[in-house]
Amino acid sequence: MKRRSWLVLSGLLVCAIVAMLGPAGSASGAQQGPTESCNQTGRLFCLTLSTFDGITASDPGASDGKRYTWVEWTMSNIGGSTLTNPQITVNLTDYCGASACAGTTSSFVMPDSSSACVLSTGTLTCKYANLPAGGNTGLPTRIYFKTANEPATRTVIAVRGTVKESANDNNPCGSGDPNCDTFLASITNSYEPDANAAYTFALNGNRFYLETDDVLGLSGKGSSSYTFTSGNASIFRANFVTSFPAACGATPSPTCFNRVLTVSADGAPSTYNAGPVVFYARLTNLPQGVNANNVTATHTYDDTTSQIIGDVSAERSSSGCTFTYSNQIPVPSICAKKVQGMQAVDVWVWDSQNGGIKFG
Repeated sequence: MKRRSWLVLSGLLVCAIVAMLGPAGSASGAQQGPTESCNQTGRLFCLTLSTFDGITASDPGASDGKRYTWVEWTMSNIGGSTLTNPQITVNLTDYCGASACAGTTSSFVMPDSSSACVLSTGTLTCKYANLPAGGNTGLPTRIYFKTANEPATRTVIAVRGTVKESANDNNPCGSGDPNCDTFLASITNSYEPDANAAYTFALNGNRFYLETDDVLGLSGKGSSSYTFTSGNASIFRANFVTSFPAACGATPSPTCFNRVLTVSADGAPSTYNAGPVVFYARLTNLPQGVNANNVTATHTYDDTTSQIIGDVSAERSSSGCTFTYSNQIPVPSICAKKVQGMQAVDVWVWDSQNGGIKFG
């Protein structure tokens, strides 16, 4: 199920409200794999790997800036005899461009889908029952991991399979040992390169801050963002995208007032929000007459009914200019303030659902 609703921002003194928007931006990543690699000598087994890439690197500058994705694997016996004590160890290595990052900041999240794994000093170790000829470890073991911190561009996931029959000698296959018992495969998880997008898989109970770099050069990263708290055990993918109309040009700078922010929650249950969500944007190139005192929001819900946010005093908040919710913030509400030294307005829109914001 894909849930989507829309928020439309405009000035009270300017153009008509746009009631409904289409999907915006690029696809939010895709599954890579499954890919199978097999050991052809010694202990005969295969490793099948998958991952979901296109998720955003984590932001160490925000307490809720962690983003998550997953990797999964299966081990299968392609030989004629039972393989005993099959074991998988998994490690992450982060890359910043062409070279490995100074350190590994990606990290696994426990437990895994099969409860077969334990985590120690960054290494994941998963143990399975003996594998008869033609058998495998069953459903893929899936485990989520925090993406590496910016400016990482990808993480290489190394999956090492080891088995033994009488004695394990830890000899890697390809070394010339006819009884080799250790086979390594890897898969690369690339992070989204789009400065106008941010994605994560939402894990229960976590608060997520998805930001875009849509006005990089004007005021830096995070000038459009969406924040929510996952409140359901079901894991889903949250996709936040900033897009621009043709009139803004191929590389808008400064940001056009009528850019579009859209968020969708793919596969989310109906009760996925544990609290209000907040959209933030720094508005520049404001139309004549639009300012912090009269900018409003129109929220169009999934059933196409709409309400204007900020057209009554109860919805114009002085306490809602924050990314942290408190009981003093009305829901729904809008909070706006002029940016000192700039012809710009910062706007926060608080509401109870995901959706999108259009300026114009």
